[in-house]
Amino acid sequence: MSSLWKIPFILVSIVGAHVTLTSPAPPPLEHESRAKTEGSVRVTHAVPITKYFLWVLSIAEIVTIIAYHTAWFPYSQIVLSFLMPRENASAIHLTQLFICSAIVCVCGSLLRYQCYRTMGQQFTFELSIREGHTLVTSGPYGIVRHPGYTGIFVALIGAACLHGSRGSWLRESGVLGTEIGRVLVGSTTMITCTALGSLRWRMRNEDKALRDEFGDAWWNWADAVPYALIPGIY
Repeated sequence: MSSLWKIPFILVSIVGAHVTLTSPAPPPLEHESRAKTEGSVRVTHAVPITKYFLWVLSIAEIVTIIAYHTAWFPYSQIVLSFLMPRENASAIHLTQLFICSAIVCVCGSLLRYQCYRTMGQQFTFELSIREGHTLVTSGPYGIVRHPGYTGIFVALIGAACLHGSRGSWLRESGVLGTEIGRVLVGSTTMITCTALGSLRWRMRNEDKALRDEFGDAWWNWADAVPYALIPGIY
C-alpha cells in the first residue's frame, strides 16, 4: 500500500497529540496556584519539548513522503537528500503497527479532550484551586479520578509506537545512526519519561489539594471512584 496513506494518520495523530499537550485554559493567578513541586516543574518543562519534537517528526515524515511521490518536482531530490541521506525513501511504508498506534494516540487524545470539556476553565497544567472551583465528579471523572493523565499516557504511548516503529521516518531515515540524532531523541525521550513518571506525585498532590478544599465531598467521591488511572487496576 502506498506510503501516501500514512499522511492522514500522521496528521490526525499529531493534531491529537497537540491537543493533549496544550493547556485548554490560561495559567492560574498567583493566589490560585498551589506550591510548585518538583514533579509539577518537570511536567511544565517537558510538555512543550515533547509537543514540538512530535511536530518535527511528523512534518519530516510527511514532507519525505510527498517528496518521494513527486520525484518530477525539481526540489524533491534536494529534500530527500536532506531528510533521507542514507536510505531510500521507499523504506517508509504503512504497517499494521503504525495504524494501531495512530488509533491508540487518537483515542488517548479524545479522552484528554473530553476531560478538558468536562473540567472547563478548571483544567490547568499548573496545580491550582481556582476561584469558584467545584469538585467535578461527572463524565470521565466518574470512572477514574485522574482520567486526563490516563489520556496523556495513552496518547503518548501511541505516538511513541507510531514514530518508533519500522517504516517510520525516524527509524528509516538513518537519523538514529548519527550522534546528534541519538542525543536529541534520547534526551527528549528521557525528559518525557521522567515527567510522566513524576505524575504519580502530581496526582497525590492534586488529591491532597482537593481533599483539603472539599473535605467530605472529596472522600465520598474517592469512595465511589477508588481508582486513579485505570478502572479495577490502579
